Amino acid sequence: MKKPRQIKHWGATHFTPRILNLILTSLILLGMQSQLSAQTWTTTGPGDWESPIWKCTGGPCNTDWPDNNITGATVQILHDVTYSSNSPINLRNRATLEVIGASFTNFSNLNINSASALFKTDNAMVSIGPGVMNVDGQVLLTNSIITKDGNVVNNLEIEVNNACFTLDSGNFNNYGTFSGTGGVKVLSGNINNYGTWSNDILYYYSNNGNGLPGGLSTIEEVDATCACALSNVGNAAPVLDAEADTSFCEGEALPVLDASYITSGIPSGSELKWSTNPDALVTGDHLTAEVPGPGTYYGFYYDATNNCASPTVALLLTVDPLPQVAVDNQSACVGDDVTFSANITNSDPSTTYSYKWYKGTSLLEGETSSALTVGAVTTDMDADVYKVVVTNDVTQCIGEEAFGTLTVNVLPDVSVADQEVCAFGTGDNSDGNATFTANIANGGPSDTYSYQWYENDVLINGATAAMYTVSGATSVQNNGVYKVVVTNDVTACTFEASGTLKVNNCDIICVYDCDFKTEDKLSPALLELFQSYPILPEDYTLIYRIDQGATPSDFSDDTVIVEIVVNADSYGQFLDDLLVIGIDDTDFLSVYNQGEGFRVVTVPVLISDLGYLNDEDDLLAFNRVYEPAVVNNNN
Repeated sequence: MKKPRQIKHWGATHFTPRILNLILTSLILLGMQSQLSAQTWTTTGPGDWESPIWKCTGGPCNTDWPDNNITGATVQILHDVTYSSNSPINLRNRATLEVIGASFTNFSNLNINSASALFKTDNAMVSIGPGVMNVDGQVLLTNSIITKDGNVVNNLEIEVNNACFTLDSGNFNNYGTFSGTGGVKVLSGNINNYGTWSNDILYYYSNNGNGLPGGLSTIEEVDATCACALSNVGNAAPVLDAEADTSFCEGEALPVLDASYITSGIPSGSELKWSTNPDALVTGDHLTAEVPGPGTYYGFYYDATNNCASPTVALLLTVDPLPQVAVDNQSACVGDDVTFSANITNSDPSTTYSYKWYKGTSLLEGETSSALTVGAVTTDMDADVYKVVVTNDVTQCIGEEAFGTLTVNVLPDVSVADQEVCAFGTGDNSDGNATFTANIANGGPSDTYSYQWYENDVLINGATAAMYTVSGATSVQNNGVYKVVVTNDVTACTFEASGTLKVNNCDIICVYDCDFKTEDKLSPALLELFQSYPILPEDYTLIYRIDQGATPSDFSDDTVIVEIVVNADSYGQFLDDLLVIGIDDTDFLSVYNQGEGFRVVTVPVLISDLGYLNDEDDLLAFNRVYEPAVVNNNN
């Protein structure tokens, strides 16, 4: 708020009507003159005040330059101008003198004589000669230096915005309002404050000071403030662009900080600078190339001519680490599934990650999780390479590609041959032993294997060798399946194979049309019965069992069941042969054994009809008949 000048009031004075008339007429004429003087004078080039460097608009322009007594007019100095007259320049009622972006040297004096007058500068250098500069109006100084040879007396209002006064001699006396930011330096004289003085206006005096706020500054401190008075860097820091890149990924080139990082304009006569130091005037810390690394950097407008800088704005640049990813190689057996996993060794729990998997260089669509499962591997997939690319979802930093190789191990090529043995105790008193062997066709010389045998899918305890022997096989074990599971000790790949055990009763042989397969495998008791039975043709061999209805010690009422095994394809001829010797097919039972391709002819004969075997003194003969009784492969 402008502070009005204090005006003293004297006692009342009485004027005659004639004098009052003269005064009124003078005031009217003065007002008319002011209205006629509302010109605007503007320089068109540098030169002396009293030379044709002016352009006049807005009113009667009867001279080539403005008068030194300016009333109701505006004088704009836009070029360097010198005023050489001895008469001072007086700003009177509604007068304005502006110096903008230029220097104005006044070898005389300058007075602001009216409260409605204004002296205004912007980025100007003004020099005023000897005498007392009276300020009874308004003075507004921006980015300017005012040098005065003589006293300055402020009776109304001076506002400085980064502006300074330098008095080579004389005093600076403030009776009004002195506000803003800047400085006053009196090299030979005093500074007296009887009005209002801003705390942001530094001062230095060589002699004495009075009524001043704060403490006396040094010449250097005032000079440091005033050095930038003519600079256009301004009092505002650059405005950062919120969209500018401030976050970078490890390994990415860091930027050269420039105007793309701000949205505000760069003042004329200055440049945008960046520094590692918040003190912008430490020029050794100014950046001249790209930033050296992550950290805080300070941007400001800088005037190299005057070594002046605006306030700084802080810019934080960060460098985020790349995801460090590892994928382990995997091995699997043919037919198995295998899983590759992307292991992030520097995982940040505060973020999430995105994944892309590739087989070789081909993107695997839809595979976007941290693990990749490859199903049912085959040998042609051996040595396939799988790649993953991991992105940090927050920083968008992409890690280096990580690779995993698939090794496909073949299964053991195992086979087990079927085995066929005589049942224990039959034939030539067979031991009934059958040995199954796990034969591995693709084993290497250094490969080792583990084995486990099963009988009809039931694990056989202790059967862990490459061979397994069935000892003393009986008819119960006929058609038994013996399976082995083979495991490669190195690859852990397993495979199974099975063999079937056929247990034959070697006392049963084909006796009719057997393609010469008949062998003499009958026990002595069978041979005796065969040789003694009177009704059978000589070329038929008997097979028998005992149907014992009584106790073992009494055989008289038992029946010998005589069985004749006949090739099924020759059964018709067999019936014809029996009819020749008087045996009709109604006398016996014939059953077709599908599995063996034979028909079994069963003829019951009472033991009493075999009297020579029922000798009380030769029971051993009968026992010999009973002893090798056959039950397998007969119906």
